[in-house]
Amino acid sequence: MVVGKTQIELGQSALHKNGSILIVDDMPENLFALKELLSEQCDQITCANSGNEALSLLLKENHYSLILLDVQMPGLDGFETLSLMKKHPKTCDIPVIFITAIHNDEKYLYEGFETGAVDYICKPIDPVLMRSKVSVFMELQNNKHKLEVELHHALIEEQNKGSILDYSAEGIISIDEFGYIVFSNPASNLMLGYQEKELDNQHIYKIVAPHLQNRDSWNGSPYAKAIEKFTQIKEKNIHFYKKDGANIKVDLSVGGYDGKTSRGGVLVFQDITERKKEEEALLYLATHDSLTQLPNKLMFSETLNNTVTRANRYEYELYVMFIDLDHFKNINDELGHNAGDSLLKDVAKRLKSVGRSVDVFARIGGDEFAVIFEDDNGSFNAEMVTSKILTALKKPFYFNNQEMYITASIGVVKYPDYGSNADELLNAADVAMYRAKQLGRNQVQYFDALSHKEAVNRTELKFDLKQGLINKEIKCYYQPILNSNGGLISLEVLARWEHPLMGVLEPHRFIGIAEETGVIANLSYQLFVSAFENLQKWEAAGLVSERLKLSFNLSHKQLFRKSIIDDVLRLNSDYGIDLKRIILEVNEIKLTEDTENLVSTVNELKLLGINITIDCFGSGYSSLRLISKLKTDILKIDKSLVNSNDSIDKKIIESILVFANKMDITVVAVGIEANKKKIELEEMGVKYFQGYLLGKPVDEKEIEYDLLNKYQANH
Repeated sequence: MVVGKTQIELGQSALHKNGSILIVDDMPENLFALKELLSEQCDQITCANSGNEALSLLLKENHYSLILLDVQMPGLDGFETLSLMKKHPKTCDIPVIFITAIHNDEKYLYEGFETGAVDYICKPIDPVLMRSKVSVFMELQNNKHKLEVELHHALIEEQNKGSILDYSAEGIISIDEFGYIVFSNPASNLMLGYQEKELDNQHIYKIVAPHLQNRDSWNGSPYAKAIEKFTQIKEKNIHFYKKDGANIKVDLSVGGYDGKTSRGGVLVFQDITERKKEEEALLYLATHDSLTQLPNKLMFSETLNNTVTRANRYEYELYVMFIDLDHFKNINDELGHNAGDSLLKDVAKRLKSVGRSVDVFARIGGDEFAVIFEDDNGSFNAEMVTSKILTALKKPFYFNNQEMYITASIGVVKYPDYGSNADELLNAADVAMYRAKQLGRNQVQYFDALSHKEAVNRTELKFDLKQGLINKEIKCYYQPILNSNGGLISLEVLARWEHPLMGVLEPHRFIGIAEETGVIANLSYQLFVSAFENLQKWEAAGLVSERLKLSFNLSHKQLFRKSIIDDVLRLNSDYGIDLKRIILEVNEIKLTEDTENLVSTVNELKLLGINITIDCFGSGYSSLRLISKLKTDILKIDKSLVNSNDSIDKKIIESILVFANKMDITVVAVGIEANKKKIELEEMGVKYFQGYLLGKPVDEKEIEYDLLNKYQANH
């Protein structure tokens, strides 16, 4: 048959020389590096920066020979993304290689292979190993495709002999040149609800378009032309009508043939009704929040961009609001995560009750919501709506007869006053919301000229920081911790950004941005590697003791998400670093957040031999019981207590020393700027010190000079 021959030719032309790859990673620099590495090996490489984006791409096209999937990503991680792929027939057979930094932890390996991964490649990536593994799986996919084409060829030959038509799962209908059915196989009868031969002599329009007149509409139809010219046409997602009047969705191929005694056409179709339902369900999962059923950030951004286009065309204004719940973590900590989930669902319902049916509400983060209000007739009142939202949230929420209360901070931006796309508008609303938080919460702030300047600076810093990480602009500075005799106990490693235009920037200028943009783990790991490379160099030169430890400040997000555990395991595996030489510092103020998860993470770190320091102790409100539960090794007394001359503050320091002595915890006084103060603290029992008097934070070259000439490298 002509139709069979054409399908084979199409299959052969679709066989890429080297195939195509989908790379999924939330780090742009990783996507760029992998794409460059594999560019000579593959005809086509597509990149996605999240699991949601990858699923959306796979719904549209699934010709990929291989997927490289990062395990650790915000939102849908690698395991969740692969689980969803395996549930769908279009994507379940595409081989997936996990890219991960966790390669010595067997539980992650087992989980990956159980989910359906075919292999793991560990970071940092070995280019030779990467190309080799990719080559193997690409070749397997190409061979598989060749076999499928050859099998299809064999099946078509059997069809031509008339021996397989009755057994085909595809619907096959043969028509004459006028469109009348001369044959229908059992599969087509079953799909359409007809008995054997019941379709014979019926016009094909009875199935394809029952509302059309047979001969009058047939002659100019594409089907008639395909028969006349012996060509092939394909249609996707069209309706076929069953005997009972219901319809099914099918993918259809129509081709003409010229027999010895007659000419006609063959229709080959597949019922895709269930598949479309599965695709729609998968698309819903990729674009909606599973808890509240609201659109997620991906769908919100797409909708907002479309709304901006519409507002431009019809010249009207729109408002974007960013809504963040105040102290939501307290609900989770005090009442549990089930209570928190219940509250979020009820908040979503109340928000929707305030809006109109055309307003788009979305959940874009843990306790963060956003909404689009279109002002197409100039009557929208932002102040009235935000007031309604705050009022709606004031009423108590309930979970298991337990009352819960929550407030919200709201940021508002108006288009076209600011922004030209979804990212800019959402970021502006976020900036305004953050100001509402700073001013006391439970209020509304509007994005204005000052906010604009702050947002522009912040946006530029976000871009610069990503480039700075690629260019290795984040440097290690070192500040010593000494004992009373001037002996060097440890070096605190401090991040400094040597910005090409702005000079040296301290952490408060960029750490928050690093956390917000998801590059904090990468930044932290670069510092780890750089610091320990220097330490090994200093040891080889005899500048430091083999017992000297390095102390690193820890972002609370790293601690609460447990990514720090992955980092230190990777350090130990890739560089052979003794984990007992690592001290991790966490700010006391952060200890009140999610204490259950905090204790769990710290216990895992302690089992690896890592020391834990509580920094700025005395500035927050952590309990002594929590300090003991964390099995803390070191307490750094906050400089506000150290430099105070108040008698009560001195008694607090004495109490800390008594507690620390009983718990076998080392105490360090920080912020020492005067020798008189150091002597006073020594008399109180403090043995270890840090501050400008003893040594300021300095770069690699200066600390090498100090190690050689200034500090005693002993305990």
